[in-house]
Amino acid sequence: MNTLLVNDLYCFRDGSSRLIRGLSLEVELGNNILIQGSDLQRKALFDCLTGLCAPDKGQVLVCGQDLSEPHGKELAHFRCQHIGAAYSENGFVSEFSVMENLCLPLIAMGKRESEARERIRWLTQKVLPVELLYRRPKHLSPFQRSATSLIRAVSCEPELLILGDLFGNLDERERERLWQLFLSLRPEHSALILLSGSSIPDMLHWTKTLTV
Repeated sequence: MNTLLVNDLYCFRDGSSRLIRGLSLEVELGNNILIQGSDLQRKALFDCLTGLCAPDKGQVLVCGQDLSEPHGKELAHFRCQHIGAAYSENGFVSEFSVMENLCLPLIAMGKRESEARERIRWLTQKVLPVELLYRRPKHLSPFQRSATSLIRAVSCEPELLILGDLFGNLDERERERLWQLFLSLRPEHSALILLSGSSIPDMLHWTKTLTV
């Protein structure tokens, strides 16, 4: 079964600006797909591919499920199970600690809180001091925020990973470190879609590259 199938996707903003025009894409397990475009195009595509918003036209199927069909908690549970997503806008709940934010997808998947916390401590051991796990996200450095977003995306070991441009605000050394973290934590046989305007790693073999 295909991990992701996008059929003739169109996306507009404000009823006039055409951001995505007729994109069709098939992604299988093990694929690495690079998609480049403007900031607005990448964010619109990220929202459509993760079910955060519906395209104006077209269909997005993940593991055979049309993302326009489930809603609310059902859609959130499906995303936790099958889609790991991270964007430069990290989407953390500011009132929660880093640990609480990272545990949310795991608890939504049915793990006990103690199990979720143990897994997060293991995933973050190379990038975050333990004391930072119990502080709010605002205390993280730019690299730590990107790393934490990445860790949240891989924590449930989904089949499909969709990453926005997490690397734009980092220096070259930090970008290299973040990619090495990704490679060490990436679920085996998962598919990757990277939506990027810059900072494209040369350490990955790209199955396909597209410009929207």
